[in-house]
Amino acid sequence: PSMRFAALRVIGRLFAQRKDDAAVDATVGDAVIGALNHTDRAVKIAAMRALAAMRDDRAVDSLTKLFEYYGKGEIAEAALDALARIAHPSSVPLFIAQLGSKAPALRALAIDGLARERDPAALDRIRAVADADREEAVALAGAFAAAMLGNGAVDRLVQAAATSKAQARQYLVELAPGRAQLFARQTVDPDPRIRLAVVDALAVSNDPEALKIVEPLVQDGDPRVARAAEHAAARLRR
Repeated sequence: PSMRFAALRVIGRLFAQRKDDAAVDATVGDAVIGALNHTDRAVKIAAMRALAAMRDDRAVDSLTKLFEYYGKGEIAEAALDALARIAHPSSVPLFIAQLGSKAPALRALAIDGLARERDPAALDRIRAVADADREEAVALAGAFAAAMLGNGAVDRLVQAAATSKAQARQYLVELAPGRAQLFARQTVDPDPRIRLAVVDALAVSNDPEALKIVEPLVQDGDPRVARAAEHAAARLRR
């Protein structure tokens, strides 16, 4: 199991789907989907995470069945996370149902899935859930959805990313491509952690507009921000 676990982690990194990437080779996808049936818990979860990175919609049926079988806990969360990242339209009813889950992680993942499915009509439903929820993970998911579906402000996400919230950092990385202007206001924030969080997100956006926002920060008074901006600008020029 340890070799298979390691292989799945490597596959997830190598074949992580990015905008405009070609579909992953079916042979690779089939092998990862097959690993969902492995008896080892760690291998099963590694397969789900690889499929989440690959965004292989051929896995939707298997992932849905696994989620329905487990219902809660780590495996159920990994299955719903994969479905939320694939964001196939057929998963929308499941996401809507999980907005009412007792588990905050499942509520947040359901919002993620609806946001990535890109239907603006879902935003009112998401806001109604997120605004009434006291869990930070759900509130951050709601902010992600508002930015993804309605070009809402990213202030809350940037603030959370600046205080080492991995969930918020991932959201910013997803939002940055094509939305660089949403981050412009935070580049003059007095808190260097905020400026650094913006630079880190824009660095991997592959968005030409991001370069205009990052370049002035090469002269930032905080050496960490200046170094990060220099590296980000070099990356964006490639």
